[in-house]
Amino acid sequence: DLNNLYDIDNHLLVKYIYDSKNITLGKELGSGNFGTVNKSTMVCNGILKGNSDCVDDPITVAIKVLNTLDFTKPIAPEITLKHEAGKKDLIKEAVIMAKLQFPNGNEHIVKFLAFVKAPVLMICLELCELGALNAHVKNSTGADDPVRFIQYMMDVATGMDHVHTQGIVH
Repeated sequence: DLNNLYDIDNHLLVKYIYDSKNITLGKELGSGNFGTVNKSTMVCNGILKGNSDCVDDPITVAIKVLNTLDFTKPIAPEITLKHEAGKKDLIKEAVIMAKLQFPNGNEHIVKFLAFVKAPVLMICLELCELGALNAHVKNSTGADDPVRFIQYMMDVATGMDHVHTQGIVH
């Protein structure tokens, strides 16, 4: 399954291929060297086979979008190399996320919903409405609610156990 992590046509991604015309990119939630994450909407209309919550109404999701290069301007070779590395990393992430959905997924792993190949690479994920767990941990002393922090640790351990049972080392 993970023999070719950088193959855009990896068989694990086939059932997740999605048409970008059903996506409306929204507010940027964050950005990095290779792209952005946007709070967005997408219409399921039966296309998302792996998502049991799929209905015809738009759903709110998080979408990682690979930055595009402006080919109308000269591009330094190191920028091209970085862009290719970002592309490979995004495909690798999609393949790993697809693997983590099998056979049943895990409630402690963010759901991978879809993969868009064109016009730009995108990964569509379940939106965590409250944001990243690490932000909650950083913004709290732990004394606020020790039981909640113990539950966080148990949830993370359960999710990591699922990752390891799928043959992925994190």
